[in-house]
Amino acid sequence: MTVPFYRAFEDRYRGSRELIHDRQQAYVPFLKLIKQLYPECSALDLGCGRGEWLEILIQNGFQAQGIDLDAGMLEACKALGLPVENIDALEKLKSLPDESLAVVSGFHIAEHIPFDDLKVLVAEARRVLKPAGLLILETPNSENLVVGTQTFYLDPTHNCPIPHLLLSFLAEYSQFGRSQLLRLQEQVELAEGGPVDLFSVLHGVSPDYAIVAQKSAAPEQMEIFDTVFGREYGLSLESVARRYDAQIAGWIQSSNAACTELREHFNQTQLHSQCLEQTLRRLEEEGTETSFQLREQLNQIQQHGQGIEQAVHMQAETAAAAKAELLEQLDQIRRHGDYLEKTVRALEENDYLETQIREATLRAELAESRLHNVQLGQDAAQLRMNESESRLRQAFTDVEHIKLQVEQLQLDTSVTKATDAAFAQERLSELQTRLNESLDNAHHWWLKATATENEQAQIHDLQVQLDQSLSNAHHWWLKATAYEAHIAKLENSKSWRVTKPLRRSADLSSRASKLPSSLVRRVARSVLARSLRFVLNRPALRTRVTSKIQSYPNLLNSVRQFALRHGIIQPQPHEIRPLTETTEATDDGFPTASPRAARVYSDLKQAFERKENR
Repeated sequence: MTVPFYRAFEDRYRGSRELIHDRQQAYVPFLKLIKQLYPECSALDLGCGRGEWLEILIQNGFQAQGIDLDAGMLEACKALGLPVENIDALEKLKSLPDESLAVVSGFHIAEHIPFDDLKVLVAEARRVLKPAGLLILETPNSENLVVGTQTFYLDPTHNCPIPHLLLSFLAEYSQFGRSQLLRLQEQVELAEGGPVDLFSVLHGVSPDYAIVAQKSAAPEQMEIFDTVFGREYGLSLESVARRYDAQIAGWIQSSNAACTELREHFNQTQLHSQCLEQTLRRLEEEGTETSFQLREQLNQIQQHGQGIEQAVHMQAETAAAAKAELLEQLDQIRRHGDYLEKTVRALEENDYLETQIREATLRAELAESRLHNVQLGQDAAQLRMNESESRLRQAFTDVEHIKLQVEQLQLDTSVTKATDAAFAQERLSELQTRLNESLDNAHHWWLKATATENEQAQIHDLQVQLDQSLSNAHHWWLKATAYEAHIAKLENSKSWRVTKPLRRSADLSSRASKLPSSLVRRVARSVLARSLRFVLNRPALRTRVTSKIQSYPNLLNSVRQFALRHGIIQPQPHEIRPLTETTEATDDGFPTASPRAARVYSDLKQAFERKENR
């Protein structure tokens, strides 16, 4: 089955039955109040369409009837069992008696009929309404710029938009007691105070409006409706535009505050930079002085280190010589010990002497072990070894002397063993005492040599750390000097001085690029308009500028068109285009259907542009 064209068009562009049914709930408060006056009241819906409003009337207890000339629409109503009739609206109203209806409604019919017929329709509606009865006329809101210049003309049966001021005046002219403007179907976000952008100004105003006119009645009857007639509905173009202006003003204020804060931060940064430059210069001066002192200390330490190395080398040579000499003396002591052992064995007949000799032998072995330990520690003996050597030589001399005495004792053995034994014992005791003293002296000087070695090791570690610190300091001093020379060379270069204006302009451009593009365009238009007025108000300046700009015809034409659009200059007679019955499109690309619509749109546009330039 083929759906009629206008019914299919309504389904796509007007909305579903459920959506329209929900939107028309805004009129229910008016129905409830009129129901209080007339419990059994009747209502007539002109151009009932698919019957959404008829259902609401019947649900609220009204004896409702709908009329329409479109058979396709009436088929949808009949399918739902709604009372409808195919008849002309004026013909139906004229056939009704006076004060026979409580409500007369017409949703989106006013824009379909000529204005003269609309005047008759409003007058007839007043005639058939009871006292305090309601006339409801809903139509597209041309205050919404997109609706008034584009979507209104999607419906091929529309005649022309009707401003709400005109429809309100028509109700007043037709002697209705009062009327109420209801702006409808605005966006929920905007109605709840959400953010406003330029598209919201063009498209966010309530797309539909209704005039609810009430027939005069007794004051007590009219007072019942004061609550619904005393409030505002929807969003007007003025309120949305003022919100947009306030939002832009807030952006400008925040931008100015941000600019002020950035300027203060920039000044603080400059002061901080100057302080850093002064600190850098002071550090450079101190670094130069410190570097000179460090170089002197380095030279002194190097010289001292060389002296220490020479002293250590000499001490090492001395220690090596002393070690060799001590080894030789130890070997001699060993040979002498062997000789003493042989000598003592010859005195085996005297038990007491033999015991003493064995004890001396043991002590000699102990001395040998101690001397061996001294030999192991001689690698580190670097200081005062000469004194130890002399004392060891003295001990060796004493041992030689004892050896001679022992030999003498051996020769005298045949004379008297008792006397020789006593004398040998005395000499052995003296030898033991001298050996103990020599060993104690050797151990003392070995401890001193070990301490000297530890001190030399610590001095060596300190020298290594100092060398490393001086190397690092010299490395970073070289880097700082190179960076300073590079910066000075860059700041003194010709390219740095030449590009200084470019860097400043780039900085200003980067700041300007952070502002909203709409704000930049608006400010640019305002500045250009004021500049044109300034030039045009000064004939001499105007002549000079005109003579200069005539060399650039495209620029001259663009400036002239800008001045014409903003009302700065008036068009010449040959520049005014005559209005025709059909127009192609406006400058903004919105199709129009009549010269009157084009003139209304042009007046609105010029009014907005003049408002922006103030």
